[in-house]
Amino acid sequence: MPLRYLYLRATGSEGVLVSPAGTTETGQRASAYVPTRTGVVFAAGDRVYELVDGGTPVPIATVPEDAVSLQVDPTLRYVAWDVRRADGVHARAVVYDVVRHRVVLDRVLLWADRSGPLRMTAFGAARLRLVHLPGWGSWIFATVTGQVLATPGGQVVDLRTHRVEGPSVSRGVWSPGLRYRASEARGRRPWQVVDLTNGQDVTPRALVHQHGYAARLTGWLGNATFGVLTSSGTVRHSSVTASVCEVAGRCSVVWHLRLEAADSGLQGTNQID
Repeated sequence: MPLRYLYLRATGSEGVLVSPAGTTETGQRASAYVPTRTGVVFAAGDRVYELVDGGTPVPIATVPEDAVSLQVDPTLRYVAWDVRRADGVHARAVVYDVVRHRVVLDRVLLWADRSGPLRMTAFGAARLRLVHLPGWGSWIFATVTGQVLATPGGQVVDLRTHRVEGPSVSRGVWSPGLRYRASEARGRRPWQVVDLTNGQDVTPRALVHQHGYAARLTGWLGNATFGVLTSSGTVRHSSVTASVCEVAGRCSVVWHLRLEAADSGLQGTNQID
């Protein structure tokens, strides 16, 4: 699956999509975005747009202009956001399918009840659910395998007992097949990819030592592949390389971008809240 990334021009925060297909101008001030399997979904002003590689932004929803948070499921097919109601507790939860180009869930859900029980909502995907965990204020995507449900942040739910186990904060990102967990480098902590079936370290060799480069995990692109961005240089003159890595295998470069002062200091982010 191709690796995509949205950069923001420092002047005006105009979004620029970069992918193996080249660069695509959004012509919009992006306030939030998530990569998908076809392009990106981003928020600008009071609208949410879908942008396919090489295409033009298509408005798909209206949202409050002051804030919107987007999230994408582990398969990069579904994008979710919420539209809060006046009571601050309930919200319209919206899930959009980028393959069929339509909304597959638009329902009012109890959003901010941290003391409530485990809640789950289906939206047509056989192995995916929206889940509200006890102690959390928002709904998140989770993957179902047999009688177990797992979130990308490492929480595991037994569907028979509804018992929740695992970290309350993210310790990495689980693969869609729930076999691998990737943790990106932070500070002096090295990269690590772990096979959860046996605890074996299956980190690609190219990620163990990133000399002079800043590396960032962009998410899983398949059951055993994930995307990585590496950058070097200065704010005004930098070089960015996107790679697709296989667990216990190689990292292959899929595109390279050189940013100069004339690019107005493009900045990249997965979530711009």
